[in-house]
Amino acid sequence: MLIDAYVERLGAVLYGPRRVKAELLAEVRDGLWDAAWALQQRGVDPQEAEAQAVRDFGDVELVARECQRELAAVQGRRTAIWLAAMVPASVLVTSLLWLLKPQWGVPPQGTWHVVIAKAIDWLGIISGIAGAVVYMAFSWIDRFRVDPARLTRGLGIALFGFLGLQGLLGMALTLLSLRANLTPHFVVLMVAGIAATGVLTSLLAWSARSCLAAARQPSDHPWRGGPPPSRPFGGARAVPNQLMRVPMPFQDAGPKIPPAWR
Repeated sequence: MLIDAYVERLGAVLYGPRRVKAELLAEVRDGLWDAAWALQQRGVDPQEAEAQAVRDFGDVELVARECQRELAAVQGRRTAIWLAAMVPASVLVTSLLWLLKPQWGVPPQGTWHVVIAKAIDWLGIISGIAGAVVYMAFSWIDRFRVDPARLTRGLGIALFGFLGLQGLLGMALTLLSLRANLTPHFVVLMVAGIAATGVLTSLLAWSARSCLAAARQPSDHPWRGGPPPSRPFGGARAVPNQLMRVPMPFQDAGPKIPPAWR
């Protein structure tokens, strides 16, 4: 089937949230089959109807660029939400623990310890505000003609930088704390905080990596099934030769992406 091969080839070069990607490919497949069915109703041969529907929709590479922009925007929004909610929440929980459990011990009050602790708190607050601003920026993409892929890539790079700085400050704070006379309860609290921070950092690092991957052009993504162009899907079925020979008259005008995806 030409349509199934087209959709599989399109899916092979896209990267992004799985559910959104699956929904996008399902809409592409349904739209192509609807177009082919309409042509068959006018007396066009079924195989030729599929070929014409694929021709009219546009070249895979051009369609993939538009679809990848949408996937990059979705990934960027998700990461911005995580950054805006999770990091300030962790700072708030830590502060509440000290207010609710003062008998667990008092953290060291050395000058450097206080400075680093305050820096970590402010870093979390600033990152939360930045995440909210970036999330709103994705709503202004069309108004200010901002490329969502560039915005998502910038968010991924900035998030890696934030995680690196937070990790250095956290290690410095831990080393300073170990030099003080700590109560057992404070040690338990510190270990729990380190574990929670590790989980949070891992989730944000994975999200930052996903941002960088989603911001890449589809042509930069290797075929997931292997390099041979005649078998890009990794299965036993090769791309039909008819699809590879189909002329694409709409390359100059761009792919016909439905308005909902733009």
